[in-house]
Amino acid sequence: MIPTGLGVLLTSGVLYVATMKLLATSGNPDFAPTLIRLGSFLIPVACVSDLYESHALDDLALPILAPSFLHGGSLPVPTLVVGPLGPWMLRRASGLAGAAAS
Repeated sequence: MIPTGLGVLLTSGVLYVATMKLLATSGNPDFAPTLIRLGSFLIPVACVSDLYESHALDDLALPILAPSFLHGGSLPVPTLVVGPLGPWMLRRASGLAGAAAS
């Protein structure tokens, strides 16, 4: 069985590499802040999940610890979802504006 900290690190690493490839292929600069946030979030979460599994954080309840990481880690998600839709939405909007003008 994979330790929790290592599993979090591997999953986050895959997400980081996917975002990096998406930034490189799309050329969309909106992914750069997402990549920075993911990179800065990856190691602390892996460490805390490892500490939590080893019972080093038994004095802190998970409901106290989780919200800080949830809020910090959920910031990049909207950019990953909306980022690829941006060019499509712009093309669609320009097509609608052109149709309305005629």
